[in-house]
Amino acid sequence: MSGPRARSHGLIVEALDDEWLIYDEVEQTAHCLDHRLALVFQSCDGRSVDDVSARVAEALGEAVSREWVEAALAALARAGLVEWPRRSSRRRFAAAAVAVGLTSVAVPAAAQSGSCIGFGQPCMPGLCCPGLRCAAGFCVPL
Repeated sequence: MSGPRARSHGLIVEALDDEWLIYDEVEQTAHCLDHRLALVFQSCDGRSVDDVSARVAEALGEAVSREWVEAALAALARAGLVEWPRRSSRRRFAAAAVAVGLTSVAVPAAAQSGSCIGFGQPCMPGLCCPGLRCAAGFCVPL
């Protein structure tokens, strides 16, 4: 297999209702993937782009264009969530520019941010101030 692989080291993954939150411990970056993009991420186990497309389409019960999957893979690669065994494959998708449902934010360490993250701010679980919890990537009341 020579396709993309979802990165498995240095990531904390939390599945929520319709999205996934992924915290990159190395880059200290939080990523929010919508349901469709999470399916692409899950399908990245070295299989080809066509196989990823077929697997995502089957899971959704609807057709998924190869172009959208290529754009999703490019977004995941730029975010550092997908690793490519060959440089040529990664460069091939670098120009894809379709909105794919990925939001990324830098998350400072608690000591850098003053101690906790306040209401309405981007977060990861465990970083919100007392009386708040992290839901869908933002601190909200308990």
